[in-house]
Amino acid sequence: MTPICPYCSHEITTIYSSLRRTLVWHDVKWVVDISDNEAAIACSACYEELGPRDLDKLGVPNELRN
Repeated sequence: MTPICPYCSHEITTIYSSLRRTLVWHDVKWVVDISDNEAAIACSACYEELGPRDLDKLGVPNELRN
């Protein structure tokens, strides 16, 4: 059975994942905040961000979440 997005109810066969980067203004330029290394994971149909509970329900293994 194909997983269903908990937000838009579409069947999803692709989940988007990218490293979240926070940009901060430091002195006179923008720099990447090195303390922010969290991944953003979202539904490919509605782009809603999927949290840990959502990913558990979808059966996404922990080792694929970072």
